[in-house]
Amino acid sequence: MKWNISEWSSRVSRFFRQNSKVLLLGAAALAVLLLLAGVFGRSKTEESKDNGEDLNTRKATLEKQISQLLSQMEGVGRCEVVITFENSGEIFYAADSKVTTDQSEQDGKTDSKTSVQTEYVTVNSSGKTQLAVLKETCPEIRGVAILCDGGSSARIKTEVSDLVGTLLGLSGDKIAVGQRRSK
Repeated sequence: MKWNISEWSSRVSRFFRQNSKVLLLGAAALAVLLLLAGVFGRSKTEESKDNGEDLNTRKATLEKQISQLLSQMEGVGRCEVVITFENSGEIFYAADSKVTTDQSEQDGKTDSKTSVQTEYVTVNSSGKTQLAVLKETCPEIRGVAILCDGGSSARIKTEVSDLVGTLLGLSGDKIAVGQRRSK
């Protein structure tokens, strides 16, 4: 079978003229799908007071655990640990999205309007209604400061820095170790 370019071109042109509404609807549907991908993948950072307290509680627990562990190391003595965060992490909530496309024809022109309605999914837990969480990311640690009785020793500084770096997955430039002031 031999293809004639002018015949092929006229067939394609005729197809687009005859199916313009379908193609327009397809383009609108594609735009809605791209929009939905953005809406569904969007994250909401948790801002409520309870969640801030939860982060502070987890931070305090982590600081205490590290302090207790370090104080068991030879030469470290009593120590205090402070952890700072870059952010508070992110929470991705489950959502249902409904896409509505309205078409109207006026003066031979087809007009399409597409709208997206998003509702977040809720679950009942212990008598409370809460948003359904798809994924939660941990806060990124900015740095760790440690003051300990043995902090004047270069060996202790290195050992403490190595231990904390290994525990938290941090490089040495994010960990500071110093001498604790004697009272």
